[in-house]
Amino acid sequence: MAKIENFRFWCQKVLPLVYDDSLSYYELLNKMVIYLNKTIDAVNQNTDAMSELYKFVHTYFDNLDVQEEINNKLDNMAADGTLDRIIENYINELAIVNGVINGKFFGITTDNEDVHNDLNTAISRAKTDGYKIYIEPGSYNNSDWIFTDDTIVDCRGSVPKLVISKKFDNNGFRRFMWNRFPFTRFLGDDITGYSFQSACYMPDSNNYCLLFRHTTSANGKIVIVNTGFVVQRSGTLDIGHANGCCYNPNTGLIYIATGSEGAYAYNVIGVNPISLEVEYQKSLNAQAISGLAYDSVNNIYYVLTGNVTAYDSDFNLIKNIGHYNRMANYCEPNSAYQSQSIGCVGSNLIFSSNQQQTDLRWYRRANLNTFNFDNTQIKEYWTYRSFNHADELEMVCGSRRPPYH
Repeated sequence: MAKIENFRFWCQKVLPLVYDDSLSYYELLNKMVIYLNKTIDAVNQNTDAMSELYKFVHTYFDNLDVQEEINNKLDNMAADGTLDRIIENYINELAIVNGVINGKFFGITTDNEDVHNDLNTAISRAKTDGYKIYIEPGSYNNSDWIFTDDTIVDCRGSVPKLVISKKFDNNGFRRFMWNRFPFTRFLGDDITGYSFQSACYMPDSNNYCLLFRHTTSANGKIVIVNTGFVVQRSGTLDIGHANGCCYNPNTGLIYIATGSEGAYAYNVIGVNPISLEVEYQKSLNAQAISGLAYDSVNNIYYVLTGNVTAYDSDFNLIKNIGHYNRMANYCEPNSAYQSQSIGCVGSNLIFSSNQQQTDLRWYRRANLNTFNFDNTQIKEYWTYRSFNHADELEMVCGSRRPPYH
């Protein structure tokens, strides 16, 4: 940049000069020249600095490794936590839409070798922060069982061993009162002392299995029916109390809860629906089993003893889900609830119970409810007036199509 030249001057002397202490024109001009030259020198120094700055700015990017500078800055931001805060704020602001966050932000993706830990972390965060996890369509890898609720996880994909208690989608239940049909239709002439206990649906044959228990022994009878007509009837079998049963189409066996009665007490037994003979038995830690249900969606069993427990397809314990004894909160005054059994409709676990008059042996209402796997609370609740004072709601089971029985 060009510099400013110093100021030069000459002055023609004119006499006479002044004789007081004021400056003459000549002296004043000398002062001005000195001041101007100092100013010019200062400006020229700034000009040198500006010239150096100009060269630096215009040549800076010629020798700069931009990527290295960016990497260094990001490393510093990561080290002091700034980057984590920026990313978290971005996710919180943009990823959560209407209270729902995509599971992929927790690593729940189809290319993840095992989403189990990430899914558990996501569920824990969802419960703490009050949002729902959305799992996109696709097939996922999950190594171990997780039980949760549809208020926490909205799963649109296929995640093995992820069991979700869902809101029951139906148009109402249909009630059957088996004593509308005379017992002779099911048991023949030998009906004395028998009471109906439980039933299950067998989708591969479209038949129902009915269990009858003798009131004075551990013996009972199994009757296979189709739309009310007997297909097959067993002789006397040791099936215990037979308070609950379910059918697994994969094994082709009817599984019966014997309770604490008979030779198979405290066992689950499997009966062949064709031969009506016991082909399987297993003790579940010497527990008196009062209810059995098979979840065909997840290929697991639910067992009711007092607690609700989940077992895999070989009756190995998966999880103790919890105690569902919350029915007292729904009972009318002067009545107490009586647990009956459990059943599965799809992947939904349904409980049946009755409200019994406390001072009389008669029943006021029949109850059905679903169960929240996440907090062991009743999820949905339905109640029906009993047909008459002697009616018990013995069981609930699914049919080929809604409504469910």
